[in-house]
Amino acid sequence: MAPRRQTSIKEMKTLGWFVTFHRKRKPFGKVEEDFWNDFKDELGGIWTLIDEKENKHELKCEVIREEPLLTDGWGFLRKFYGMTGDHSIMFRYVGLRLFDITVWINPSNLKSIDEATNPSRSCGNPNPVSPSENRRPSYTKKVFKVVLNEYKASGRQLSLPVEFGDHLRKRRWKTLNICGPVEMVKCSIIIPSEGRKSVKLGKDWKFFCYKNQFVAEDELEFSFPHDRRNLAHVMKIEN
Repeated sequence: MAPRRQTSIKEMKTLGWFVTFHRKRKPFGKVEEDFWNDFKDELGGIWTLIDEKENKHELKCEVIREEPLLTDGWGFLRKFYGMTGDHSIMFRYVGLRLFDITVWINPSNLKSIDEATNPSRSCGNPNPVSPSENRRPSYTKKVFKVVLNEYKASGRQLSLPVEFGDHLRKRRWKTLNICGPVEMVKCSIIIPSEGRKSVKLGKDWKFFCYKNQFVAEDELEFSFPHDRRNLAHVMKIEN
């Protein structure tokens, strides 16, 4: 009998995910609060991380002064991946403290994403989030789904479903930072001035699909972890 093929972590179902930053002068990483609240009962202790080349690492997660932090093993990641500045890491959770990680080696990707996740630093945000709001969010994560056809997967713009478009209209953002499994980009938001025409994502949408290998018939999930931050996580829904 032929041996059973071991399931790759890339094939495992996504239970949740978050993006955090590996800061040059910080000896620890932070866990996104919404993600922690969803899975905190099973996340304390040692995490196992596997990257796209199947390198395996261990990372300790512990609560310090009521904040979940990534500690032992965090500095080793910087050395292993040759990080030189501030870099982002995506953690995709598949259960049992096992994570599929994506490390963005190019720190230049961080500028717009950093502003989105730290709105008080962005001069374009008139309503910075206070520390107390960060600690106790009352916002319920918004999730929208889009099924790609040939035009949506290869065109320069993406027409959004009505509910998704209304979400962007109400926030009056001019751009949306979208974070995929491989690449992050800042897309322009095109809001028509008349009637009920579709809101669209414009500049760099085509590049985003190409880099993340999204194609026709893929169903994508856009998840907004924060109400006033123009940042969405985008993942392909596996059937």
